[in-house]
Amino acid sequence: MAIPSLALIPSGFKDGKLYSVLPTSGAGDFTVVRGSNATRVNSSGMIETMTGNEPRLDYTDGGCPVLLTEPQSTNLFEYSEDLSQSSWGTFGPETTRTFNATVVNPTGNLGAYVIEGVSGLRRFGTILTVIPNTDYTFSFYVKNVDATLLKALFTNSSVYSYIYTSQVNTTDWTRVEINFTSSTTTSCIFQITRDLGVGESVYFWGVQLEQETPATSYISTSGAISTRLADIVSVDLTSFSLTSITETIDGVDQTPITSIPSTYTIPQGNINKITMI
Repeated sequence: MAIPSLALIPSGFKDGKLYSVLPTSGAGDFTVVRGSNATRVNSSGMIETMTGNEPRLDYTDGGCPVLLTEPQSTNLFEYSEDLSQSSWGTFGPETTRTFNATVVNPTGNLGAYVIEGVSGLRRFGTILTVIPNTDYTFSFYVKNVDATLLKALFTNSSVYSYIYTSQVNTTDWTRVEINFTSSTTTSCIFQITRDLGVGESVYFWGVQLEQETPATSYISTSGAISTRLADIVSVDLTSFSLTSITETIDGVDQTPITSIPSTYTIPQGNINKITMI
């Protein structure tokens, strides 16, 4: 097997730079450009904010990290963590929403809401304007206290559609991701934690709605929608004599690239390694 002229395994980095393991001279190091902060899951399993141009070595699946490269995306909820805001209205009998300043949230910091069921339909939610006939992903983090059932739903009309139903028996924070296509109307109602049993409760944090499928990394908002810009990770290949580039994404080797560009840009995804011969 030929020895690669350039090899990247996500490991060492600094602001604006991702180091290749080959060559060791630094000639094959990648430049990282992203004009905004962005989040990753760090080696402790917590959501961490990385500043603009910092590469994101992500440990969502545990084990060795992947290089996380994502497209631009916007969280369309104005308050992703503060459920006390008026934008999080109620529809009929409401759940009790109480901020708990002692529970550890997915960032490793303190603070998340406790949602407790009362009599009636036990629901809360919001209404957002969406683009008709468009794919979206609705996501949030949930951790059980003592509930037996959690439902989330949305509707573009008078007919309610349940889009998530789960036995919420996990004692760990779990991110729920719901993909859907909007209907022909522009107003979309989201309702969360519907049908909790009376006195049953869950922890709730980090709500996100984006015009992407599947969900991308968490984008925090506090009073306005927020956009994470795209990751652009590239390397100048003019000093190399190469015949193929193999990308390993989500553990799968892609079809080798044999038309070698002068500047190579890593595709979007969970990148395990890049090898160039």
